[in-house]
Amino acid sequence: MDNQENDSRLGESRGGVGGGEDCPQDTQQKRQLRDTSTGTVETKLKAYPDTPPESRRRLKLLTEAACEFWDIPREDLLGKSRKYDIVWPRSVCMVISQEAGYSSTATGKYFNRDHGTALHAKKTVADLRDTREAYNQQYRQFVDFAKKYISKRMQP
Repeated sequence: MDNQENDSRLGESRGGVGGGEDCPQDTQQKRQLRDTSTGTVETKLKAYPDTPPESRRRLKLLTEAACEFWDIPREDLLGKSRKYDIVWPRSVCMVISQEAGYSSTATGKYFNRDHGTALHAKKTVADLRDTREAYNQQYRQFVDFAKKYISKRMQP
């Protein structure tokens, strides 16, 4: 048996020294080996968007303001109802949230709809505001009300 190649009694292989502790270079080499075998950090992070998820606090406050302004329950505003009395406030909230920078996908998801509904709400609200002054006036009143409502509650 060649002692230099393998000594099964000691559990050591050729050129190795016993002790079992990794030195910093070994740890770094293992990390590099792991990164090359599973992909680089950039590859792993491709699934994440460039910006972090938006806070939904403003959407929550916006829906609270709508419920108070139109005197409707939050469950109805976020529910499946297609009643005119619910659809108009929901559509207005969707439009305001998109104007605040939320995507149509995020807006739709918050209101239990898809992004197409959020885009349709934007067009419908714009058409109603352009053709009927009463809708335009109520929209502006709600925007003012919501700004005050949200700013009051966003303060620490």
